[in-house]
Amino acid sequence: MKILAIENSSFVLSVAIKKDNLVIEENVFSKESCQFIISVLNSLLERVKVNIQDLDCFLVGLGPGSFTGLRIALSVVKGLSLVLRKPVVGVGSFL
Repeated sequence: MKILAIENSSFVLSVAIKKDNLVIEENVFSKESCQFIISVLNSLLERVKVNIQDLDCFLVGLGPGSFTGLRIALSVVKGLSLVLRKPVVGVGSFL
């Protein structure tokens, strides 16, 4: 199973790709990078040689945290999940 994870509720933007039980790539960016979130995701997928259509689901951080950061991450994941018809799993920061 291939999962794309995005966390944007804290002071940084974090993105990761998990394949089966192994995180194969994880990157942390400054908060300003969220304005380039689509480019960040494309670069991540290219580096790990995963096609976006091959993802099985999306994981997104639900906070608590930055309201704007949450809206950005949730909007990106919702858009991707609707287009690709893949499920979304939300995870709270207190887990």
